[in-house]
Amino acid sequence: MDDEITRPDLGPEEAASSSGDPAADALAVLRERRVPEERRERVAAALKDHLAGSPERADALLPELRELLDAERTPTVFAQLARIVNEAKLRSVLPGRSSSSDGDSPEEALARLRAALADRAPSPAAAPAPAEAGDRFVLLEPLGCGAGGRVHRALWGPDQREVAVKLLHEHHADNPRLLERFRREAEALEKLRHPRILELIDAGLRDGRWMIVTELVPGGRTLAHAVRDGCSAEELLTYLRDAIEALAVVHEAGLVHRDVKPSNIFVFPDGRAKLGDFGLVVDPSRPRLTEHGATFGTPGYIPPEGRESARDATPAWDVWAWGETAAWCLATSRVAALERWPSVAAAVAEARTAEAPRRPAATKLAGVLLAARG
Repeated sequence: MDDEITRPDLGPEEAASSSGDPAADALAVLRERRVPEERRERVAAALKDHLAGSPERADALLPELRELLDAERTPTVFAQLARIVNEAKLRSVLPGRSSSSDGDSPEEALARLRAALADRAPSPAAAPAPAEAGDRFVLLEPLGCGAGGRVHRALWGPDQREVAVKLLHEHHADNPRLLERFRREAEALEKLRHPRILELIDAGLRDGRWMIVTELVPGGRTLAHAVRDGCSAEELLTYLRDAIEALAVVHEAGLVHRDVKPSNIFVFPDGRAKLGDFGLVVDPSRPRLTEHGATFGTPGYIPPEGRESARDATPAWDVWAWGETAAWCLATSRVAALERWPSVAAAVAEARTAEAPRRPAATKLAGVLLAARG
């Protein structure tokens, strides 16, 4: 039990409900930075599920939740708070909307919140608490390495699921700017849960290392591999459509990917593609991490307006990069072509040639590609 958040004269169960309001007690735990990170994560997850079944209470707590959200720096806790706040926002503009939940009854969600507050393991019927970091994963061979970190194949959790683990370079852990960028990548993946975006499994400080855990792409196959292997025109159209659908989701969430390219679009055995590698993601509404005059991205996929500075990236940046990705695929492939779909060829051309303010939105492009396949 954590002495910092319980009064000496209270036992665990009494301390967990000392105010008589589990939601208020949960907020008190989340405000206390000395509480172990994994406990804060467990309390945040339980609070999210509890408030999903108590929308009126969530609305009443909205000012406090927003205050916590603005100050939160742990990606998984931030993500849970963001879900609560976003649900409240949606209810305000969509009267009659019911909150999303994971299937638990309000009683079950409340019981799990009380258990998390009491620092007890959940009952067998509820989701198990995270394992200790040292038992949670086994790192296997490296899959790649970049400026910000390295990626390993790993076995994760009690079922030893194969996953991809991105580890922040140790020498970056003391750099506030790079650490914040790593955190924002995790926050974006949590916020953008969607079938066309790589699934986030876990994120945070684990066993003394900052990491992001995502689903593993079988064989590490990317759009670049698929094109070089001779994918058909129909397959290429599907991959490009999936990528622009993913970008539409990213942009609707108020984010910009900034690193769209063939090697960041992952191809799965079921014939679909997912967008990944959000290491350069930016939220224009948040304080900038990019210094004036600095540029980010991959040469060949940085739009004209981004070649002098990446500070003011907009969704048009990603649309241009998607157009260049499509052009590279068509130039590289021996068999794939878009002559059968003139509307798609025109959309790609417009994405590449229009000035930033006039480029089509990702949602419009997704509609064009969807219509092309019928």
